[in-house]
Amino acid sequence: MHRFFRKIKANPVLFLLCILLCMFCTCQKIEKVTAVLQQTSEVTLRCDHHSTGVMKCTHNDELVLQCEVDHCDVGHGFKNRVQIAKNCDLIISPLQYNDQGFYVCTCGDRMFYYSLVILVPRVVNVPAGESAVLPCYADTEASRNPYNLWEKVDKERRIQVLQFKNGNFSYEPKLKGRVWASEDGYSTGDYSMHITKALPSDHGLYLCRYSEEESDLSRGDPNSVLLNVQGETQSSSTTNIVRICIVALVVVILVVVIVVGWKCLSKRGHSNEVRMGALAGQCDGVQREETGIPSDTTQAEQPTEATALFVPEVDESQLSVPLTETSSHSPLPF
Repeated sequence: MHRFFRKIKANPVLFLLCILLCMFCTCQKIEKVTAVLQQTSEVTLRCDHHSTGVMKCTHNDELVLQCEVDHCDVGHGFKNRVQIAKNCDLIISPLQYNDQGFYVCTCGDRMFYYSLVILVPRVVNVPAGESAVLPCYADTEASRNPYNLWEKVDKERRIQVLQFKNGNFSYEPKLKGRVWASEDGYSTGDYSMHITKALPSDHGLYLCRYSEEESDLSRGDPNSVLLNVQGETQSSSTTNIVRICIVALVVVILVVVIVVGWKCLSKRGHSNEVRMGALAGQCDGVQREETGIPSDTTQAEQPTEATALFVPEVDESQLSVPLTETSSHSPLPF
């Protein structure tokens, strides 16, 4: 960015063109894009416009890419690093620090403007539950009316975390009571922000500004901080333990319900079998009565007619006793 400004100052014609371009773009929407420089980082300049016509993108008035039908020309500094999506989005990967600056893209009959800011954040690691200091310093020359703004980058939007303006602090509601900055430190150029009891949700990229004017010159040093919250807080661990206990209790209850239900169904099935057996016996007896066939119990208790009339034959000669044998036994004399 600074190199581009030096080129403008050294070239009056380019300076005039930039003024005319700025006058023309005052009514145009300029999309501000913030990217973090990492080894595998990339950035997407979104057009979201379907067109089969010519597409051309420039970076600080230098060619990035120009496509016509099935042929594309790529600028020297972007070879093997740019590609076009179906909706005319321009993807730059891997990202380089010199890629920051002003982009103009023409897609069909529409034009899009971008201001790309590339950050090299300072990394701050802190265990969960501990306090963290996000450094930021600026040469404010003991300003009588200091200004401080800390923002958190969440995907494609920025969340205001802390702001000091006109002698008053304002905070993100979810972080109020856990973030603070020293008003006395502003007079010495210390714009650092403190976070107490860091949570895993605090992880992310933070931006620091010491001026209401949003420009690269209004950012502190470092201009961004990447906060890594390591591990879990004690409350999170306790919450996880409670969740595990609740799940285990639910599983036990389900097992008990299944076992009791299975036993009840087994008993009910057995009682139904006994009841069906008794009912089948009753139905069999009724059927036998209707058809005149005696039941098994009747046959067992009452003998048949043939059995009742049967008398075994006895030899009469065996039943009679001869009188001669009886009379031969005379009484003994006294």
